[in-house]
Parts: sequence; structure tokens; C-alpha cells
Amino acid sequence: MPISGAGTSVRREVEVSHGIMIPSNMIVNHGGRKRIIEGSEEDEMRKERKKIKNRASAARSREKKVERTKFLEEKVEELREENAQMERLVKLLQMEEEEEKEMEAIAAEETAEKLNGLRRTMSAPW
Repeated sequence: MPISGAGTSVRREVEVSHGIMIPSNMIVNHGGRKRIIEGSEEDEMRKERKKIKNRASAARSREKKVERTKFLEEKVEELREENAQMERLVKLLQMEEEEEKEMEAIAAEETAEKLNGLRRTMSAPW
């Protein structure tokens, strides 16, 4: 009996490539893409391949996340160290500024004392 119908070529391809006989009611042809009815052996194999690919993709995603987290943790540590160095530098500069102000204050006092000691006073009324 000759095979005819909408899914004939797809059915032949599946039968030849997999060596199994698939009833014509299990194959549906949509726009040139073969679709196999749920529950068939081919469908189960397709689902299993999809699961395996999905697991591999999820594993890659987890690995990328671990790498990214590790990178960010290292970056945080570098920035904390840099921040600590900057805080030490700020304290040092503040101390130097205070010392300079004290030195300026002392110099201003000494200048004022010299000027007070050299002031001319009126010795005679006019």
C-alpha cells in the first residue's frame, strides 16, 4: 500500500534515519518542521537531549556567577585597601596642616611681641 498524506516525507525521514516505524497519526508537519506527538520515543529522546543541554547551560551559568562573585570580592578587597590608604593619607595631611597652623600661630605671636617691644611712644606732649 503506497504512503500518502501531508506528513509522508517527514515520516519517511524519521523511519529511515531512526530505523523505526512511526504511525502517521504521530507525525504532524507544521511549516516544514517536523513535530513528533508527545509520548513517543522520539519525543522522549528530544526531551532528554533538551534536559542535558539545559543542565549544561545552567552549570555554565553557575560557574560564570561564581567567577563574577570571586572577581567582585577581590575588587571589594582592593577598594577597601585603597580606601584605608587614603584615610591614612588624609589623617597625615590633617596633622601636617595642624602643625603648619601652630607654626604660623607661633610665628605670628613672635612677630607681635617684636612689634610690641619696638613701638614708639610719645615722650613729650605736643
